Formats: sequence, structure tokens, C-alpha cells
Amino acid sequence: MSSPSASSRKIIQIGFNKCATRSISFFLKRHGLTTADWMHGDLAKNIRESVETGEVPLAAWPDVQVFSDMEYVHARHMAEGYRYFRELHAAYPDALFILNTRNVEGWIRSRHKHGDGAYTSSYRRYYGYKSDAEVWDRWRLEWFRHHLAVLEYFSGPLREQLFVWDIEAPDWAELEARLGFPVDANKWSVRGKTE
Repeated sequence: MSSPSASSRKIIQIGFNKCATRSISFFLKRHGLTTADWMHGDLAKNIRESVETGEVPLAAWPDVQVFSDMEYVHARHMAEGYRYFRELHAAYPDALFILNTRNVEGWIRSRHKHGDGAYTSSYRRYYGYKSDAEVWDRWRLEWFRHHLAVLEYFSGPLREQLFVWDIEAPDWAELEARLGFPVDANKWSVRGKTE
């Protein structure tokens, strides 16, 4: 197995926020990888703008090995970088993609509590909904649609480029096999938990 710092392979997290995005980034950073996490929405905005203009997404950070928590949420503007997984794969065909996941209902509760409800309010205004329940219903549908789209895309010969990281029961041996270097499960810690 190679060393993590010697790897030039990109690792791109393509699951939703509130699914241990910070924890995953911190875990991989503790293994010697360079990481970029959220960056106040700059990662997500860069991905969206790059795709729209035909540029290479995330090219502004050539030395970064791990990208996670790629979204920008505002009542008038949204950029959900993880949704561009097809374009990210086209730009980085050798990358490992991580679909971070958890129980959907716990995820909805965590997302709703994020920012003391301000996160849900931003989505409610952006969608033009009257109630939080409408937002939660939409999130639930988007959750399953996104998971299905990712699993369909990374099937067949692309299956080895996807690691499904169940944050409630991580498969450390499979992660180690996908990364190609030893991982220390003791370096895992939960960060930014709301639910």
C-alpha cells in the first residue's frame, strides 16, 4: 500500500451535508491528505460556475486531495456542488468518490437543527414554500433521488470509484482498500454534530 501524502488521486465527497462531511475531511486530513471543506461555499460556487462556463471544476485548488461539504445555501442562491458528480467525474476520471450517507430521517432532523433552523428557513424561502414540512418532504425525495442517481452512475466498471460511507457504521477495511493506504479508525471523530 502507498502512503496517503504520495497519492495524487482526488477524493471527492458527493453526499449531502450533515452526513459527517467535516468528520470525513478531518479524518482524511489526520491521515496526511490535504483537504478543502466547505470554504464558505466557494467550492460549490466554483463547481457550478465552472460547469456553466466549460472550465474544469475545482482547478483553483490543484494541491488539494480531498474535497468535501460542497454547498452554498442562501435564500436567493443555492449551489449544491455534490449534484455535479457526473461533471466532476469527467474532470477527474481517476478520482475516488465518496457517497457519505446515514438514516434519512436523522439527516432531516440534523439539517433542520443546523443554524438553529436558519438553514431550513433559507431553503423554505428559496423553494417558495410556506412550511418547514414542505421542505422536509422535498429533502426526503431529493435524498433518495440523489442516492439512486449516484449508485446508477457509478455502477458496472465505475463501481470501484465509489465508496459508500455509512457514517453510522463505517466499513474501515473497504475504505482502506479503496484508498490504497492503511487507515487508523481511532482517528475518526464526530465534528459538527447537530443530531
